[in-house]
Amino acid sequence: MSSPLDPQHLNGIGRRALDEVLSGFLALDATETVAPQESELAAVTVWLVGQVSLLSEQRSGWVRVALPEPLAARAADHLFGPGIADPADLTGEFTNLVAGRIASGLASHGLGFTLQTPAVQRSETLPGHPPGLVRSHWRFWDHPLTLDILVTGHPT
Repeated sequence: MSSPLDPQHLNGIGRRALDEVLSGFLALDATETVAPQESELAAVTVWLVGQVSLLSEQRSGWVRVALPEPLAARAADHLFGPGIADPADLTGEFTNLVAGRIASGLASHGLGFTLQTPAVQRSETLPGHPPGLVRSHWRFWDHPLTLDILVTGHPT
């Protein structure tokens, strides 16, 4: 059996988490895709990047969701009504839900984490790709969305 931190296994945990939150909880659909073309990523003028830190005694990491600001605004309007919810707040809450499902998936393999409060930043570019990062790409209402998972450290 592979380690839950093996990139393929971690990607599967992330895939299930995103699908459970979108389709199961929010009744929305996204499709996993190959990495978008650089021109499509460059066309996004503002990314909303939600991040939730994962902490334990032996390991640390984070879950990060990046989506174009217009997609976050459209999702907020769809879920709560026009102009009611702040797209950055929605991004933070969405990231928190996905991170919680990922933490649950890791816990089922004996890797417990405490989740920190979500943080959201606006960025003109998609965040970088540090060593060990597991990134998946999605299409949601014809916009790109990325899910990043990074877990570091070693068991004692």
